[in-house]
Parts: sequence; structure tokens; C-alpha cells
Amino acid sequence: MLHADLPIPAPPDVTAGGPTRLATLLREVEQTVTRSFPEMLPWLKATLAVSAIRCLKDNTQPVALIAIGSPSSGKSTPLGFLAPESDADELARFFHHTDHFTAASFVSHQASKTADRLAEVDLLPRIRNKTLLTPELGPLFRSRGNDLSKSMATLAAVLDGRGYVSHSGAHGERGHRGEHNFGWLGASTPLSTTAFRELALIVPRAAAQGAAADRGRERARARPDGGGRLRRRAGRPRRDVLVRE
Repeated sequence: MLHADLPIPAPPDVTAGGPTRLATLLREVEQTVTRSFPEMLPWLKATLAVSAIRCLKDNTQPVALIAIGSPSSGKSTPLGFLAPESDADELARFFHHTDHFTAASFVSHQASKTADRLAEVDLLPRIRNKTLLTPELGPLFRSRGNDLSKSMATLAAVLDGRGYVSHSGAHGERGHRGEHNFGWLGASTPLSTTAFRELALIVPRAAAQGAAADRGRERARARPDGGGRLRRRAGRPRRDVLVRE
């Protein structure tokens, strides 16, 4: 069962009141966050930038940014600032939050559900022209072997922004065609060597960013070297832990 193109709602007008008003609001955010969470300000600005990309007139491709850091490093806190508290929350117009996420969630083939019911639970149409918030991606990246490769292949296809169609024995062909633009903000604990390499395959569709807070501890930075191995270096965390060069 396929779903054709749907009308694309207009992005929110974040410039209401002009650029001066927007700059004033941003300064207020900076001042508020700096008082309580100064080390999180760069990461918060990054999350706001990803969210605002949808407002660009010619933007047609999803943008994903994943914060990678140790437990309790503050990597998921800014996502909590943006998460709607309920469907009636004004933020629900712009953000979709989920605490449990798998790549199969975009287009489901669960055998126990009817085709009509699957259309209601598919994640891809629910995040269209919104920003997806996934504060815990660790379980996704901890999957192994073929499961991890399949998940990364699904993410690569979805992040092309042209919908996603898959097949199964239970429901045959299912999916959503046409433009499906969205933003994606996630967080994860440090990746294994295998997961890091798999994620690198979908760059530049996605980028990973180190969480800002070091809490006075040494952090390790992982990056691929010329021999394909990961080289770890202690010290201050770099912001660009996954970059295609």
C-alpha cells in the first residue's frame, strides 16, 4: 500500500516582527541558558539551527545532527527543551519526540497489524516538515552485523527526502512516495568502531557532534585515520566528531 504525494504545509514564519525581533529572541535564549547551562549553549544553538533549516525557501533535503557523548554529559538536555509536552502543546506543530526509535519505525511491516492501522503508526508521514527528536539512539547503534547495516541503509534512503518504500512477505509493498522533508536531532553514547564506520557511510546526510559538557573529566575523541582505524585522543571534546573530508 503506497501513499502518494500530500500537500506540503508552509513552514512557520519565524521572522515575524523582522530580523531584529528574531535576534532579540535569540539573545534572550542565550542569556537564559547561560545562567543555568552555560556549557550546553553551543549544542543548543546547533539544535535550533537544524530546526530552522526547514524555514529556508529552497530547502528540500532532511538534515540530521546527532550528539555523541558519555552518559550524563548533557547531550540530550537541549532536546528536552524542544520536546512537546502533549499534542496540544504549540511545539507539537514543529517537533515530534520519541523515546524509542528503530529504523523500521519509518515504514512499518508489523504482521499483527492491518494495512490501515500501519498507515496510522508509520513514523515518516508524522515527521514530515517537522523536526524529529530522538534523545536515546544508543540501542540503534548497538545493534550488530546485518541488523546495523540494514538500519543504516534505511536511514540513508529516508534522509534523501524523497519518501521511502519497502517490501515484506506480510504486507507486500508499503511506503510513502514524494517529498518528505524533516529535521532530525538525536543523541547517543559513544559509538563502537563498527557503528562509527556504518554511520560514516551516510555522511553528508547526517553529521555527529560531540556533546559540550565535559564535567571536568577527560573525554576521548574518535576519528577515522588513513588506515581505516579509529584513533582515540584524550582531551577537550571536539565539536565535529564526524566529518567527511
